[in-house]
Amino acid sequence: MPEISVVIPAYNAGRTVTAALASVFAQTYRDFEVIVVDDGSTDDTAERLAEWSGRIVWIQQANGGPARARNEAITKATGRLIAFLDADDVWLPRKLERQAAYFRQYPETGLLHGAAIVSREPAAAVLQTADDVPLDYSGPPPSRAFAEIFHGSNDVNTLTAMAPRRVLLDVGGFDERRELHVEDWDLWLRIAARHLVGYLPLPLAVHRPGGFMSSAAEKTFRGQELVIAKTAPSCASACVLHAGDGDRCVRDRRHQLYFELGYARFWNGEAALARDAFEHAHALQPSARTRAYLTASLVGSRVIGAVRSARRRRAVNVIPSGRPRNLVHDTAYGRVRAAASRAAHRADAVLSTRGDKRRLLFEAASPMSFAVFRPVYERLRRDARLEFWFTSCDRAWDAKRIFEPAGITDRVVSPDEVRRKKFDAYVNTDFWNMTWLGRDVRRIHLFHGVAGKYDLDAPLQIAPVVAAFDRLMFPNRDRLLRYAQAGLVDPDGEQAALVGYPKVDCLVDGSLNRHAIERSLGLDPSARTVLYAPTWSPYSSLNSMGEAVIRALGRLGVNVVVKLHDRSYDAAARGSGGIDWRAHVERLCREWRVHLAEDADASPYLFAADALVTDHSSVGFEFMLLDRPIVVIDCPTLLEKARVNPDKAALLRSAADVVDRADRVAEAIRRGWNDPMRLSARRRAIAAQMFYGPGGAAARATQYVYDLLALPAPEPLTEAATRELTPVFTS
Repeated sequence: MPEISVVIPAYNAGRTVTAALASVFAQTYRDFEVIVVDDGSTDDTAERLAEWSGRIVWIQQANGGPARARNEAITKATGRLIAFLDADDVWLPRKLERQAAYFRQYPETGLLHGAAIVSREPAAAVLQTADDVPLDYSGPPPSRAFAEIFHGSNDVNTLTAMAPRRVLLDVGGFDERRELHVEDWDLWLRIAARHLVGYLPLPLAVHRPGGFMSSAAEKTFRGQELVIAKTAPSCASACVLHAGDGDRCVRDRRHQLYFELGYARFWNGEAALARDAFEHAHALQPSARTRAYLTASLVGSRVIGAVRSARRRRAVNVIPSGRPRNLVHDTAYGRVRAAASRAAHRADAVLSTRGDKRRLLFEAASPMSFAVFRPVYERLRRDARLEFWFTSCDRAWDAKRIFEPAGITDRVVSPDEVRRKKFDAYVNTDFWNMTWLGRDVRRIHLFHGVAGKYDLDAPLQIAPVVAAFDRLMFPNRDRLLRYAQAGLVDPDGEQAALVGYPKVDCLVDGSLNRHAIERSLGLDPSARTVLYAPTWSPYSSLNSMGEAVIRALGRLGVNVVVKLHDRSYDAAARGSGGIDWRAHVERLCREWRVHLAEDADASPYLFAADALVTDHSSVGFEFMLLDRPIVVIDCPTLLEKARVNPDKAALLRSAADVVDRADRVAEAIRRGWNDPMRLSARRRAIAAQMFYGPGGAAARATQYVYDLLALPAPEPLTEAATRELTPVFTS
């Protein structure tokens, strides 16, 4: 049996539970088991926990609150010691090692806790925390700590707490009443009333704070009242601070509770409620501080707040003597300019408010960019609270050429026009093609591929551009971790959102109809179909052997569809090599009865294909969602010039037949059709790796947009309404 059982309750913790578990399995101490209780989550927590299958004990239950979840885990635990971690926090690497050593030295300890760092970016905090305290440091011995815990001078942070399982069972575990809200404080008090408490004055973990709300203060107050009443019988014997005077102990604690409640209400602008709390505190124990706040509550928090803010501003503007002064930035002019800029942005936000309407700007670098965010736009456009604008700053593609074929004609404007307008959110798919807006806006990025070309897996050279976005919607966990390892994002922060790739939802959600696609292209439904979809580049297979490939496919006697990347139609040498590929391919299509697909989105053509021929393109990975044979044309110069991540090149080739000549393409296709299951397991595994939660990416991305807009999302769409979001090729 393990020495330690790690208990983690998880409720809708899909964004953070992976980081929490990773911090557990990164511990230097290894003799532990991990028990995770999914407390009725409705997000993707189950999917995230499934990735740890075999390494954790996974319990699922109806939502009952963290106390019930922890108690359930304790009953299943086999370790002698129990350690607690919440699913949105992380441990430092030596946390368990130091605490296990403490219990070996002081076995009489009933509860052990330590210091915690508070940070909204746990990953960054862990990296910046140096643990240079010798491992043989044991800390002070355990002591009676009931008084300190009860009166608040000693705060036990649950994510650092460890206790013997027998002690937890002896005192009855966590109180499961939902109205308690401070069930951990209640448990530590019951343990401290009977046992010694140890403390390690070292950072053991990183706590991610939640947002403060007045309702949270009210709930905590009511819960603390219940715990104080429950604990009162123990005060006379357990509290050494008041020498056996239980009544005085409880009175002092209730005074402190009412004063803290009044303080929270006062600075939340609730002067009348604050006055009521201060009156209760003053009746329990008169003090100068209580009388001062009681008087201030008659004046109002706005006046007091103005005085406080003025004093704070003066303190900030004072440069302490002896500190070197930065003559470039730390100047009176610089401070005035920054303050004026902030004030102007605030005024702009107020003056530009248009009732309940929120303005969204979509920028597409090409028709392909529009295909990437179109599933999100289709969901959003049904909301009457939103107003949509469209632009493009790419020289090769005028905005009207991108959006008008999709029926979008209103508010399609140039970059110069949008720079002067105020928007609430800006959606972009290309770091290298974006319009910089001079007015405050929430920036959202949807990645336009997963193939790892042009350093997109970690574009360090444009780190400031990446940092400018409020939300990066990652298509898979691999890319998110690469950005984190490169220092571009904090994997636990709000900027990094694991969303998936909305463009491919239609491949798996049942919204596409193969017969409709075949009819649109004039394909023979009784014959198999091959899709040739090369990437864009002067070094692609289209440029090196494209005509020969099309002829070879034409000789197969099956349906052949050619889908070029929209950049291949660009007259500039960078995109097409200076060749008019439209004219070339149209001629070949007529000659070999091949069908040219000109829509920017390859998804319908992938869905209708029985085999795919490509070089190195995102469509190669997208096709794996359909688990059908793939042929990759070897183009070494393309991999070099397009700066393809070698890992991605190897990954694509590991699930495909690789050929280096056009005359070998047909043979590879036949081989794939003769044994379609040969690489099936590999294709399915890679698809799961490259596309997070396919089928639900657009819904997740849409929710993130609403979160950034601070708007409640509409009711979820019905299945029939979801199918209608795909504007073409539906049943």
